Amino acid sequence: MKGSERKPTPKVMRSPQIPKLLFSLSLGLALIVQGFPALTAGPPADDASLHTTVKRIESHLGQTRSLQADFTETVASVGGERRVRSGVVYYLKPRRIRWAFKGAQAETIVSDGNTVYTYQPDLNQVVETPASKAFSSQNAAAVLLDSKHLSKYFKITRPATALHSDMIGLMLTPLEGGTAVQVEVDPKTLNPKSFEFQDAIGDRTRLDLSNIKLNVPLDDSLFRFTPPPGADIVSGGPL
Repeated sequence: MKGSERKPTPKVMRSPQIPKLLFSLSLGLALIVQGFPALTAGPPADDASLHTTVKRIESHLGQTRSLQADFTETVASVGGERRVRSGVVYYLKPRRIRWAFKGAQAETIVSDGNTVYTYQPDLNQVVETPASKAFSSQNAAAVLLDSKHLSKYFKITRPATALHSDMIGLMLTPLEGGTAVQVEVDPKTLNPKSFEFQDAIGDRTRLDLSNIKLNVPLDDSLFRFTPPPGADIVSGGPL
């Protein structure tokens, strides 16, 4: 079917990396634009520096309203396969996001604040998902919807193993249970630089941000999406 008709989402046609990217990137952007949440409780006496670090980052990032950055997503499967995709991301508060993938795996993901559109040119297919239902996880949904109280959902600790010694490492663990995300922060700029997590089947996803530009003017047209002529439009469920 073509045009504006809807049909059930053909799961075999969905990119398996979209949910992982949406969760990790939305989390990262929310941390940048909203600022890091305060610790869920007073810090232990032997880790007061963690509390101070989070407060410094929160203070630095709290006034950020927009972001533009290059990103690289790397997925390492338990079977040894390694997949890499890259592109440009734009974020404008509140709730507007655009991911533009480059190269052979070109793809566009746009959130206008109400609907998430995923366009796959090779299939000429657009998947439309209400932003409020885009994630099955309450944690991820809170991030996408710009919750100002992320500390209600995550506990912040130091990671057991640092990914890079020259970065500030933080571990965000959902209080309701779920996937923990390890975050690296540049100690010079206090900008989050990478996000890494392992899913239930053992695949490890890493997202790296570079060429980060904060508070840049972004045109509203970046966050509007019109399906190309003749594209299949399908309704998506929770990611």
